[in-house]
Amino acid sequence: GEEWRWVGPGDGAYCAVYDENSFYVMAQYGYLTLASVNEDFDVVEIYDISLENDVLQSMSPASRYFRFVAPMVRDPKHKGFLYLATRSDIWFNTSADQEFGWDTWQRHNDTYTPASQGDISALSASPIVDARIYYGTNRGRVYQLDGANFVGAVPEELTGVNFPGANVNCVAPHPTDPDHLMVVFSNYEVPSLFVTTDGGSSWTDVSGNLEESPNGSGAGPSCRWADMIERDGQTVYFVGTSTGLYSTNNLDGANTVWTQEGENTIGNVVVSMIKIRQSDGFIAVGTHGNGVFTSSVTVPVEGVPAQPGSFFLAQNYPNPARTESTLRFHIADRSEFRITMHDQLGREIATLVEGNRQPGVYTERIALPEVAPGNYFIRMSAGTFAQTRMMTVVR
Repeated sequence: GEEWRWVGPGDGAYCAVYDENSFYVMAQYGYLTLASVNEDFDVVEIYDISLENDVLQSMSPASRYFRFVAPMVRDPKHKGFLYLATRSDIWFNTSADQEFGWDTWQRHNDTYTPASQGDISALSASPIVDARIYYGTNRGRVYQLDGANFVGAVPEELTGVNFPGANVNCVAPHPTDPDHLMVVFSNYEVPSLFVTTDGGSSWTDVSGNLEESPNGSGAGPSCRWADMIERDGQTVYFVGTSTGLYSTNNLDGANTVWTQEGENTIGNVVVSMIKIRQSDGFIAVGTHGNGVFTSSVTVPVEGVPAQPGSFFLAQNYPNPARTESTLRFHIADRSEFRITMHDQLGREIATLVEGNRQPGVYTERIALPEVAPGNYFIRMSAGTFAQTRMMTVVR
């Protein structure tokens, strides 16, 4: 929360911490630097450790060019190891922390992805398996590469038979289970989130209520990033989307319920990246145009109250909604309750859910009434309790 300091030029892309005084900073088209700062965080040195241009020019056209935002990741187990992707190749550097780090890049010959498989669009490193990386393409392919710090490593394809042929924006590895991954597709109109717990042999669509329709069509948001943390034997999953940050601690296939986090702080802005520190649950969320937000992960996650004796109405999903949406609410004690829809003047339009139920957490898929596009209010009332959420309807 203190003053932010400049540590590198260009349009920001990826970054990584080397130590408390040095940072890797990636800008557009593969421009990569190692910036050193003093105790006041003033930059004292910037080393250009980018791939040399004459090396790139000796490659084939597909291998020599970077995407505008080229994926880069630091090996979690070796702070001087970096992995970098051109459009069709993975490069590695085991001396990136040296002044002449630009001169030590090596190319993985067997990671070449032809145009039919798409450009490399995502890159991540396992936090538990030494020198294992994952990468994905903008045509829906996903690969695992073991021994990524040695020339000659051969990738294994993990692409799911149920994957859409869409842009892989993130491959998120589990912090303690090497067979547990989540893949994020950023396109609209496709299922966005897939998870495996068997090393990629099978994949399950866990997009749940982030999609308006099971096939991904409709008004669901674009998903951009994922990260996860294990706490008290339970995994908490976070997903950054075009409408904010969402989380769940219960993956249930198509029935997965994602709950919005920080709706009054982060809000409905694009969440581009998420980073969680496993040691203490510290989480940093980078948005597009609204700054960086930080918090600490606890279980249960925000969205359902920790106290069983309280009523609660979570934000509907998806939001914006088109013809249907999902409501999640908590009943504190057996009593009459109503969830109603209102226009901007407060006039009641429809009763969405009502009744008398046992205490607990409920999830309901509801059909929306035929109304004009715009903002509406969802109100839950029970005795003296009342809570209101805003919902946007699109057509």
